[in-house]
Amino acid sequence: MSNCAGSRSTTITRALVDPTPGGGFGTLYGPNVTANGTVTTSEGLIAGDEYIAFEKGEGDSTRVTMMVQVPDSFSPTASCIITAPSSGSRGVYGAIATAGEWGLKHGCAVAFTDKGTGTGADDLQNNTVNLIRGERTDAAQAGDESNFTAPFRTPTGRHSMPQPPIASPSSTPTRSKIPKRTGARMCCARSNSPSRCWNEKFAGRGIAFDKRNTIVIASSVSNGGGASVRAVEHDDEHLIDGLAVGEPNVIRNSARNSRLCGGGGQPFAAHSRPLIDYTTLIDVFQGCASAAPANAGAPLNFAASTARCASLHAKGLLSSTTTNNQAAEAQEIVNKFGIQPEQNIVAPGYWFAFVHQAISVTYANAYGQFSVLDNLCNYSFGATNASGIPGPLAATNEAQIFGSSNGIPPTSGINLINNAAPGGPKEDRLSTADQDLDNALCLRSLAQGRDAVTGAPLDGTAARKAQRVEVGVEQIIASGNLRRIPSIFVRGTQ
Repeated sequence: MSNCAGSRSTTITRALVDPTPGGGFGTLYGPNVTANGTVTTSEGLIAGDEYIAFEKGEGDSTRVTMMVQVPDSFSPTASCIITAPSSGSRGVYGAIATAGEWGLKHGCAVAFTDKGTGTGADDLQNNTVNLIRGERTDAAQAGDESNFTAPFRTPTGRHSMPQPPIASPSSTPTRSKIPKRTGARMCCARSNSPSRCWNEKFAGRGIAFDKRNTIVIASSVSNGGGASVRAVEHDDEHLIDGLAVGEPNVIRNSARNSRLCGGGGQPFAAHSRPLIDYTTLIDVFQGCASAAPANAGAPLNFAASTARCASLHAKGLLSSTTTNNQAAEAQEIVNKFGIQPEQNIVAPGYWFAFVHQAISVTYANAYGQFSVLDNLCNYSFGATNASGIPGPLAATNEAQIFGSSNGIPPTSGINLINNAAPGGPKEDRLSTADQDLDNALCLRSLAQGRDAVTGAPLDGTAARKAQRVEVGVEQIIASGNLRRIPSIFVRGTQ
């Protein structure tokens, strides 16, 4: 399905950066700042050619979006490629600011990919899906041109199921929101994709591009950076010449037993756990920890839950008897698990933004490759009204999913739903007084393979689900073999 049909394009750099003057936008970086750091009054539009296509992933069911942007400043005699897998579950344009801008400004072609984990929303009620450039259309009409269609539709194309009506890649067995083996292989394979398009574009000039005369640097951040790291490990053809990644979400197998030093040279033992282990623990305790007096001045601390503290105490997970002490105890649990105290000030803001709550759901679904029909821990995605009751997705939100959604609810009018809420399904944050602690504990149990309240081993269906999650985690553990290529990692502490 891959081809080199191209079009003229301009690129505006924005995503995963702080687009405000206070964050350095427009003075330290941004479209108007040249490659050498000169601040101009230009809009910064970069002219060139864009090639975009789907490629089938594992089992011929996954649509992996591949895109190559070639700036007009590209020099055939000094050819270079920057690979730019999008982070997390963002779409194919999600790495423009993290890797694409640098590459285009330096005259390199940029090979973008969503790794097969990009945003894809199948609206089961309105029966619409996205095409490769983001247009919404009827799922049956889209056919193979859809970037994601849920695999459990009826012959008519519609699927009868209770609200909420959104099926997403994280809640189906065909695509995932984490850098699985597929993402690494696709990132590696795309290192050679621009060469095919260039050989078409520059045909007749006596120029042929291959790994011997083209520099390839694998890059990006977060899950995109992790995919680039894994791509180097899978690079049997030696296509990649260098690696430059920021905060890559990657776990090296041998790192689990290594000894790290934290601030002041003190030993730091709580490290190198899978992200789902951290995020599900935070999902349980942060709502209470945000209420700690020490966190009172934290930015965006608007979602602290004294009811969450009380419920944690009632379940025996906190021993303190007053809200302030319970919150301080919850904060201590989070820090002892490996989150540095210096990070406490930003954690309430992440809780307010629903980061850990949503990621815990999407990662559990993705690692275990569960279907939305599995109703994992009673969660699903859907549009809701002001009272949190599921309903149809607004047409405006639906039209903007491709451009505005990062794949993690709440996003583009789509929220996380507690299907087991008293009185019927309801938006998760509004579903119970303690902000749905029971479902958070369900996810925590799956992540650690034992009951999050009693500590007892799981059995039956719960044990089998936890095993599926464990297998998914093991599949993305990195070897650390970077084939001796020059590598730069930029990251902070946990």
